[in-house]
Amino acid sequence: MALEQKAFVFDYDLFAQMLSDILRKALATNDLAQLERFIDGNLNSLRDPNEGTPLKSNWRESLETTDAHQLGDLAVTMFYDPTSDIGLGYQWEGIQDVLEQELGSRVDILLGQQFGPTGNVFDPGKMGSYFQPVTIVQHNLASLEALASRQPGISSRLAPAMHLFRTALSNAKGLYMTF
Repeated sequence: MALEQKAFVFDYDLFAQMLSDILRKALATNDLAQLERFIDGNLNSLRDPNEGTPLKSNWRESLETTDAHQLGDLAVTMFYDPTSDIGLGYQWEGIQDVLEQELGSRVDILLGQQFGPTGNVFDPGKMGSYFQPVTIVQHNLASLEALASRQPGISSRLAPAMHLFRTALSNAKGLYMTF
């Protein structure tokens, strides 16, 4: 089964300041009280992660499962626009194959860092969820540009990934990637 990579320009610095400790604690302990307070206190800034519509005051009724992953999925929308997917879609696997051939196992370039405690990393869709702070986006873009410069024959295959990183950097932001 081929996976479709979705990516969003993400304000990782603001996420780190406002939500990361709360989400990490909820993932580690399954105590959801702080995470629920964050959602209730920021309703005007949150969206449905699937539809992109504003989150309503009865958001709890729309959840099939109430756990740190699902609540976190709502909460992180404060830091990205769910309607602005700039991901590589299904072509990410082909680009990943090129990177593995040229660089070895460097899956982190197209993915990023998982978030949360070992054994319960944040993964609301259960297919992978990754973050890249702006410094990592800069590093990954530089790595791709260097590779494209050394291997001009593959630069066109790397172009969509470089565009992804450039889009985030043009907004001075990081990335949130999911499947």
